[in-house]
Amino acid sequence: MSEHLADSNKLIVVVGTSHRRADLALRERLHVAPETAGAFARELADAGCEAVVLSTCNRTEIYLSGAGDGHAVSRALAALAERAGVADGELPLYEYDDDAAALHLFRVAAGLDSVVLGETQILGQIRDAHAAARAAGSTGPVLNRLFSQALHAGRKVRSQTGLSELASSVPAAAAELSARVLGD
Repeated sequence: MSEHLADSNKLIVVVGTSHRRADLALRERLHVAPETAGAFARELADAGCEAVVLSTCNRTEIYLSGAGDGHAVSRALAALAERAGVADGELPLYEYDDDAAALHLFRVAAGLDSVVLGETQILGQIRDAHAAARAAGSTGPVLNRLFSQALHAGRKVRSQTGLSELASSVPAAAAELSARVLGD
């Protein structure tokens, strides 16, 4: 485990991987089905710790708050390694804490960290991941506020910028490009 993650002064930590770091085969092994994401978050949360698991076709991320001594982060890293079938520490993960973790979630919610810029499905996936974690009892005031604000910001980006005018998914972008190249 990275030493900075064990720092008890960290309020929010996110560990995960995405299309930027992992190939499709690894992302598929790490994927957490929506119907089990809440239970997985509950397993990762312990006394005084909050957890949300966000898993899509292009990313799997675990958001933690109150990770304190790093025990929850260690368990999250071990759980991801187990899902992937690799040794602990061999995954191409990113780790962000506090402001960087919050900024990362806001970028994801806005569609700025997607395969297709402005992709719209991610906002619903974030909402669903948060709802599943809340239903499982693995969230608290810190992650509830973070996810609420990220969803608000994502909706605001879509309503007040031109991002919503771009292709909203990989298939839509492919269809748009095909039409331009091949015509009718």
